[in-house]
Amino acid sequence: MSKKHGYWIHHRRPSDTVMGGYLYLPACDCSECGHTVNIEKPVCPYCGTVMDRTAPADLEGPIEGETETPKKD
Repeated sequence: MSKKHGYWIHHRRPSDTVMGGYLYLPACDCSECGHTVNIEKPVCPYCGTVMDRTAPADLEGPIEGETETPKKD
């Protein structure tokens, strides 16, 4: 059985007090299974993915308080 490799996608909240306009929260989603954990862990507790990859620069996490928009294919 091969191990999966992934990265955490952090939740964020708009903020006028930080550079860049977003405050990144401790909650994050697994890039492989999508489950949310309350803080980064070395391995996803839901699917066993090893978190050793870097998130793509253009990937942004969910914004707290906003509904998700449908993804365009």
